[in-house]
Amino acid sequence: MGFNERIKELVSEKNITDLKRDCTDKLKAKDYVSKFNLPLINIPKVIKVIGKKIELYGSDWTKYKFPLYIKCNHGWRYQILCKNFLDLCNEHNISKMNNFIHCNFYKKHGEYQYSNIDKKIYLEEFIEIDTLMQFYCFHGEPTFLENIKKAKDHYTSICCNEYNIKYEEFKFTKCIKNYNLTPKPDFYDELVEDTKIISKDFDFVRVDYYVDVNGKVYFSELTFSPGAGGIQFKDDMNEYFGKLL
Repeated sequence: MGFNERIKELVSEKNITDLKRDCTDKLKAKDYVSKFNLPLINIPKVIKVIGKKIELYGSDWTKYKFPLYIKCNHGWRYQILCKNFLDLCNEHNISKMNNFIHCNFYKKHGEYQYSNIDKKIYLEEFIEIDTLMQFYCFHGEPTFLENIKKAKDHYTSICCNEYNIKYEEFKFTKCIKNYNLTPKPDFYDELVEDTKIISKDFDFVRVDYYVDVNGKVYFSELTFSPGAGGIQFKDDMNEYFGKLL
């Protein structure tokens, strides 16, 4: 069985675990990683948990430091970058977030780790992202890495390099263009060891980090079904990855 097929099986309704569901919740995942007290890994600050609805009136939006993100905790890309308080309090963005909170993300692809999450809207500090580092971890062992260069809008991926855990180039997908290979970061070996600690209780998890423009590492999220079990693998990589599960 290939990786994609096996991942869909592992996040099906009958196989999903409470721990995976908790760690899919963006807020609870921060708590999970925080408990390990890993000095290298910073946790993005939650400025305020708003709840299940954001109101246009009745809040003093000017008191917050901008830019910041407004996010939901129960899905992927449920977020808006607010450069100033007008972005935060305008009717369009508030309506968009209130629509996000009613979405059942797990119904899109049958990813049951997204089911039964206590949905919340929250404000999070802004991080000026340079790269996104995504470690594919099998039974507590980081094995492969995607190092993704982000655009200034923080949504668009310009291009991506892929490596084995020794930081040797190892191309395993066919859908993202490479950029010039970058030297191994000074913090890389420590980050690998920290990732082993974070991933040790899972059969598979992708542990994602942001690296800001100053080289500071931030925890991003834990992902249990990359691409909803539909990664565009190169050649026979789907089967190769599947054998590791």
